[in-house]
Amino acid sequence: MSQCLLSWSSMLCVNDFGSAFISNHNTFGWSRLETHAKVTSAAVKWTDFWLLLDDGKLQTFNEEGCKCDGLTVKRDYVVTTKGDNSQQINLSFLAAGENSLLGCSEDGRCGELEFRDKDSSDLQPLVTWNPLSLPCQVTQVTCGKEHTVVLSETGQIYTCGLGSRGQLGHNSTESSLNLTLVEQLEGLRIACVSAGGWHTVAVSDIGDVYVWGWNESGQLGLPCKTLHDKLASDKPSEPLTEDLVVLMCEPCLVNFSTELTIVDVSCGSRHTAIVTDKGDLLMTGWNNYGQLGLGDTETRDRFTAVTGLKQRHLVVERVNCGYWGTLIWTAESADNPSDEKG
Repeated sequence: MSQCLLSWSSMLCVNDFGSAFISNHNTFGWSRLETHAKVTSAAVKWTDFWLLLDDGKLQTFNEEGCKCDGLTVKRDYVVTTKGDNSQQINLSFLAAGENSLLGCSEDGRCGELEFRDKDSSDLQPLVTWNPLSLPCQVTQVTCGKEHTVVLSETGQIYTCGLGSRGQLGHNSTESSLNLTLVEQLEGLRIACVSAGGWHTVAVSDIGDVYVWGWNESGQLGLPCKTLHDKLASDKPSEPLTEDLVVLMCEPCLVNFSTELTIVDVSCGSRHTAIVTDKGDLLMTGWNNYGQLGLGDTETRDRFTAVTGLKQRHLVVERVNCGYWGTLIWTAESADNPSDEKG
């Protein structure tokens, strides 16, 4: 599968041939979505899935509208530039948050998508693409609940949106209407980045992890006040031996107990997953629904290895977190005894 996404209660997968499939409580298994062209990119916005087709059009459907039969995408949008001389524009990929939908053009520009219902002169509803002001081309866009994070081709991070929990990384809780460089990471080359509900995690090209934003559930992998207060109520005599982090308003380098090289990251609403170059999966944060994959529902404030995968001789290649869930792509490890001859 080239892309898999989780909404609140559904999973959407797009295969290498551009076909999209959905599974949820209505479909009871996998059902194919009938689109008029191949799917090149997909994004989830709350309970809405958005599909970008290879003819440049957008299609959308709501997970609550999915039935077992006739899963045909009903809405069909044409994406145009803004202004009197608007023209159709082809996008290369989509990104969505709870309150935003963005598209990246084929020449590396990022823009917000605004919707206008069709009128008597329109053959179909239109989506207006409004490019964001940025002095470079874009390679990745990721959205949190109310903030947007953009990775440039030079490995620099720009953020905008709500900043009340430090999720923008600008050493303040101020919000920003415009994409602004995260200056504390200037000089580093970031390889990938992910926006959670109210936090952000970035991985550098040498495998270091930087975190910032809200740490209410330990999603930054830093000592969490909520967990400390719970432990203190259970063991009131235990002394406090470390500083507790509620908000981290600027990027903080995560120190691991052993040397690790991280190659992938994904953030859920209040949990974070990272993958090492050895194929190990580490999780931290809120775990009420078992989204950390650690065999329990205990919340963590340290990146903790998911050991059950190694026991099954699996290595993780990619990870993608939904709001309250986690998806992984795995492969058999080289030391799998089932591969041994005789």
